[in-house]
Amino acid sequence: MPFFPGWTHAQIRDFCQSKSFEYLKNLNKKFGNLFEQMDDILTKNNNEIEQITQQITNLREQIKENDLALAQAEDNRNNVLSNAPGNGPERYLALQAVSYVPEDKTIDYKKDIEKLEKEKRSLIASNGLIQGEIRDNIGKLRIVNAVMEAKRPYTPTEELNLSKHGNLNQI
Repeated sequence: MPFFPGWTHAQIRDFCQSKSFEYLKNLNKKFGNLFEQMDDILTKNNNEIEQITQQITNLREQIKENDLALAQAEDNRNNVLSNAPGNGPERYLALQAVSYVPEDKTIDYKKDIEKLEKEKRSLIASNGLIQGEIRDNIGKLRIVNAVMEAKRPYTPTEELNLSKHGNLNQI
């Protein structure tokens, strides 16, 4: 929930000057709640980005393992074909009996990686927007706080301190 959308600093200052100290104090608390919510979202997004990065790393590792398994299967196939006795059909039957060709999942892994990278980019963009909102709201909060400070009820702290210690002129 952004505060004062599209307002200039002067408009915010004028608005705040027309409000009571208590109103500004409550507004200040609302800004605090907003910052906490935004920070929670940033934290959640950053955790998701870390998880996605790990998933992408795992998928890339699976691609390497899949490529290695396919290469080994091809080597085994070629070895069986070159060492098998007999004619072509006999070799083919021997190959069918002894060879295992693992499923090539590279395309599926790459699609998953592409989907995860898109999600990661979206989260990074979302974080950028949130960080921009935070900066914008910090500027607005500074205006609210400046006006609030000017409206703060006077508390004569010096007089309170003196009354606790008695009259300093007597010392």
